[in-house]
Amino acid sequence: MEMESLTIVQRAIAGAVEAFGERARFSEADIAKKVRAAAGISGKKRAGIALSDLEAALSAVPAGDGLSWAVSVSSANVILVERTPTEKEIGADVRKRRVASEKSSELLVSSDFSAVVKKKIGRKDAVKARKSARTERKSLNIYSNFDDFE
Repeated sequence: MEMESLTIVQRAIAGAVEAFGERARFSEADIAKKVRAAAGISGKKRAGIALSDLEAALSAVPAGDGLSWAVSVSSANVILVERTPTEKEIGADVRKRRVASEKSSELLVSSDFSAVVKKKIGRKDAVKARKSARTERKSLNIYSNFDDFE
């Protein structure tokens, strides 16, 4: 799979995996931490990575000489990625369990990255200023000018 066909999240994951260099084993938390640091995402400290995004990103990143990526899921639904000489597939029941747990967990999504981009451009501040001017409450100060009545 080529890098151009990946989503923004998958490209960020692929970049984080490439940043690990020759490291043979790393977890989902390590990848998510690198993705947040590279993208400048300050929130979502506990956000994970979707299994489908990780698999798509790993298919675009070469593992090395005669090696391939092996993805495994622990009993606590934590994803572990390692370089192995043989390919390993995730079982259907393990995949189903992980996808079910992703529904209730916080994941990195493309809108997180687009919010960072908008903030860098300054659009978000302009939109916020427009909204605040429209919804601003005006208060009447009744104690200000009583000199006019005398």
